[in-house]
Amino acid sequence: MKKIIVKIGFSQYSESKFFFSASNIKTKMTDNPNFPNPTPAPDTLTALLDTYHALLEKGRSRTPAETAEKNQIRVEITTILQSLGAYVQATGNNDRQFY
Repeated sequence: MKKIIVKIGFSQYSESKFFFSASNIKTKMTDNPNFPNPTPAPDTLTALLDTYHALLEKGRSRTPAETAEKNQIRVEITTILQSLGAYVQATGNNDRQFY
């Protein structure tokens, strides 16, 4: 059987694709019976995603400080997503029914 690998690399994603993917992961992990105790909890993404989205909406009118904040928040979101990916990888134990 081929080993299932959870993808946790987001560096090549555009800002909008990153936001959409992170939001989708948060939604799918929240109250998922296959992954009952994710660490960190998906809700830790809520405020970060809200702020990231608000900064994305500003587009080119962002100040340099806001751009730096957006970039830092992306790093924080990526760290959380990578932790969730590692949890899914370990909990799923290469069983296709979980993926």
